[in-house]
Amino acid sequence: MDNLIYSTIFMKKIAFIIPVLFTLSGCITTPAQYQKYGAMASDLNQCFQNGYIDGDTYGKGRVVLQNIHSMNIINPTKLDAAIANNPTRYVSQSECMQMGGMINARFAQIQQSNQNYTPQIASPTTTYCNRIGSQVVCNSY
Repeated sequence: MDNLIYSTIFMKKIAFIIPVLFTLSGCITTPAQYQKYGAMASDLNQCFQNGYIDGDTYGKGRVVLQNIHSMNIINPTKLDAAIANNPTRYVSQSECMQMGGMINARFAQIQQSNQNYTPQIASPTTTYCNRIGSQVVCNSY
């Protein structure tokens, strides 16, 4: 009988853990994503160094990349390695101009979503807990 109870509890824990793991695995960055992020940062740097985009667009591009990174679990060491190991390629002026336009559009979206965000300020609460036998009952006001 005890084995049946433990099996049931174990199965309930497994049933809870599996969806959590699948949810978290969607946020973990894969090696291919590190390579992609490295290429994006490298292209942005090349465009700026070649003078195809101005400092303002470069700064906005860094913000856009940071925003992309914030959607995933990023290891900064792996990201720096991906940027350093990314082979430098020739980026044409037209590619940089196109990238600049996409950066400006995405930056405007980020600013708009930040303006639409209203933080929820929670009022202070007081919690009282009482023990009745082996049970604890808490109330928050």
